[in-house]
Amino acid sequence: MDEKLQKVLARFGLGSRRLMEEWIAAGRVVVNGQPAKLGDRVTAQDKIAVDGAVLRIPSWVRPRLRVLRYHKPAGELTTRSDPEGRPTVFDRLPRLRGSRWITIGRLDFNTEGLLLLTNDGDLANALMHPRAGIEREYAVRVMGVVSPEQQASLLQGVPLEDGEARFATLQETGGEGLNRWYHVTLTEGRNREVRRLFEAVGLTVSRLIRVRYGVVEMPRLLKTGYFDELSDEEREALLASVQWVNPATPPSDQVEAAFGPQEWWPAQSPFEVMVGAVLTQNTAWRNVEKAIANLRAANALSVAAILTLSESDLAELLRPSGFYRIKTKRLLALCRFLKARGVDAAPEQLAQQVAGPELRRDLLAVHGVGEETADSILLYALDLPVMVVDAYTRRIGGRLGLLDDHLSYTEVQAAIEAELEPGDVAMRNALHALLVSLGKDYCRPRPRCDTCPLHTHCAYAAGQDRHRQPEQP
Repeated sequence: MDEKLQKVLARFGLGSRRLMEEWIAAGRVVVNGQPAKLGDRVTAQDKIAVDGAVLRIPSWVRPRLRVLRYHKPAGELTTRSDPEGRPTVFDRLPRLRGSRWITIGRLDFNTEGLLLLTNDGDLANALMHPRAGIEREYAVRVMGVVSPEQQASLLQGVPLEDGEARFATLQETGGEGLNRWYHVTLTEGRNREVRRLFEAVGLTVSRLIRVRYGVVEMPRLLKTGYFDELSDEEREALLASVQWVNPATPPSDQVEAAFGPQEWWPAQSPFEVMVGAVLTQNTAWRNVEKAIANLRAANALSVAAILTLSESDLAELLRPSGFYRIKTKRLLALCRFLKARGVDAAPEQLAQQVAGPELRRDLLAVHGVGEETADSILLYALDLPVMVVDAYTRRIGGRLGLLDDHLSYTEVQAAIEAELEPGDVAMRNALHALLVSLGKDYCRPRPRCDTCPLHTHCAYAAGQDRHRQPEQP
């Protein structure tokens, strides 16, 4: 799916969309070796560079949305660098690969307290925008006592050089003598607004601490200069407060939400998985199920039992799977391979004999076992971390704009593997199973784009939408 370049850069965490537009106009962004222009749209295949550095923007698995809560001390800037060499909040934060932290609002040099940061520019903009009306709560130490008249002015509105401003709430919380503490809330974030409001009524702020930003509070145990990451519950509450839907949610998560756990491969034993991997070639799974039911009824779902059958008897049992004479020879070849390896009684022990890549080469040498069949056996029967590529994978990847039609099996597999956690069998199992479900229910040869859970991610669906929409006058 193509998107506006500035939107992609902002979501990647490089800054706001407006800032990205300025970078594009300034010639700092290059797409596929050519200077970018305002209005350019990009897909996952485009190579984007900023200031000469190529960005690696994941395609199959999008970056995880992160929000940090930092306890800023006085004496730190919220800018990335300072000509005078003063410390900044970014000096203490963890590094991000290929993106960077964006502050959600700012705190001036002498202000302390809660500072939120995210790796998503769109989210930062949504939380900072005045229309969101996000409350910021501050603990303020004032030199002197706020009189009833001053309090009324601060709540009703005080003219400042950039327009009238007011506190949403103002409450005294303690103190004595010249130093009194108050808690105030604002629903906007102008520069030094709290200090300027008090100055406008003749009072001086001697200490200022932000204690809350929207639904997120500063924990009492988070020490100055330290940070933590918002829990899933806190993050979701923060997003809900601005009715923000995370565009970086992995498409795989959206598909999982639509279909739920798949518990794939449907089989009662590793050997049954192997049989199914051979029989599913060039046929629907329902036909495979009929053939496996025949084998089970004949008590022939084992290597030994299959090898005792005559070829004609086995072929008759496999007839529902289609191309049954060819599949009979292929299943016999696989069973002979397992017997020759000495694992005919327990085929799952095959994984203990040799390393995955060598075992894959051995399987591919078996008559009738191709790459998809071999990888299905490795992943589903032997629990080895291999991504299976099938017709559903290619069709969905192509329509999403993530895969080119001319890519080989190995190239498609490598492109997907590059985005997955190494060694994670469960992830590969779940992803392939979800792709199969998506391909069967929605991404058919004649697709059901309108109701597909990946509609908003899909380049093919976007083209269909443009085709249906009338031109604007």
